[in-house]
Amino acid sequence: MKGVKRRHATRTVRALSSLHLAFPFVYLLVSAVVFDVPAGRMAAFALTPLFLTLSVIMVIVGWGLREMKPWARHAALAGSAFVFYANAVLVLNYSASHYKPLAFLAGAAAAVAVAYQISRELRVPYLAPRIRWWESNPEFQLNLPARLVGDQSSGSAIWEGQVMDFSSRGCFLKLRDLPEEETSVDCVFQVDGSEYRVPGLVVWSTESGVTHPRGAGVRFDRTDRRQRRELRTLARRLAASGQLDGKRDDL
Repeated sequence: MKGVKRRHATRTVRALSSLHLAFPFVYLLVSAVVFDVPAGRMAAFALTPLFLTLSVIMVIVGWGLREMKPWARHAALAGSAFVFYANAVLVLNYSASHYKPLAFLAGAAAAVAVAYQISRELRVPYLAPRIRWWESNPEFQLNLPARLVGDQSSGSAIWEGQVMDFSSRGCFLKLRDLPEEETSVDCVFQVDGSEYRVPGLVVWSTESGVTHPRGAGVRFDRTDRRQRRELRTLARRLAASGQLDGKRDDL
């Protein structure tokens, strides 16, 4: 995704990135405690091709998260599956615990929690829009006329377009003319006669691609509690109508 800046990463993403970058040390330490692995056995496991390969994968995931790379979520999910296998090997061949099933379940729960949080943080409209190109029925396509009102270096400007993906945290708009990244804007659109004007920040702008048209991702910010509640309600309404994926975590 051209233009995505790592400074737009949330605190959660930055924390997860640091966790993955330090994975070789964190995993050995936590596993030794949770799985009750003696130091000698843990040292032997640390030299196995399995652990070395897993460490490389997770460090790459950490770098991808730090840089907000679009492939980071998929790599993290693959890494989590690899962690399941590594945990099983540790429990079966290296652990001295009398509660091996419970230890394995604890490790599995931690891996699932991390993978879920990564997916939740990265699968947002302003970074990874989900647009139903395959859906021919317009009733099931989100296409809300909208405009961005903001300031650029050359003065105030208005960009006309359509909202094509939306959540309570941000949206993706199809635009002919692209605003500059880092532009503060108000996203203005109407749904069922009600006008919404939501402050936000242009996080990235992109040319047309396989999964999205030419447009920009806007992260909503500077919203008060009432606006956030209204946005969540609107997102649920759009999901109930079939225009949005109702399984989104960020609705």
